[in-house]
Amino acid sequence: MVRRLKTTVKRATASFRQTYERAEVRRAALVERLQKLPPEASQHPAYRNIRNLLGPTFIKSKIGHRLAVLQSADWLMGILETLTMI
Repeated sequence: MVRRLKTTVKRATASFRQTYERAEVRRAALVERLQKLPPEASQHPAYRNIRNLLGPTFIKSKIGHRLAVLQSADWLMGILETLTMI
């Protein structure tokens, strides 16, 4: 019988707390960016969707999904910024 040596491989993944803190910092930056939009942007339906993504949807999501929610909010905010600049 051949014995195999068990090797331990350390993963370079962040801990739950680090991932959580990174997501919260990014969310705060997006909320600040949302508040800096011109007042006419708040009339657009995308504005409400962004607020929903950064609020209840973010809070209800699991930590792995929160990063995708933030990415979606960032993408939608980019579109809204483009629309309000025109």
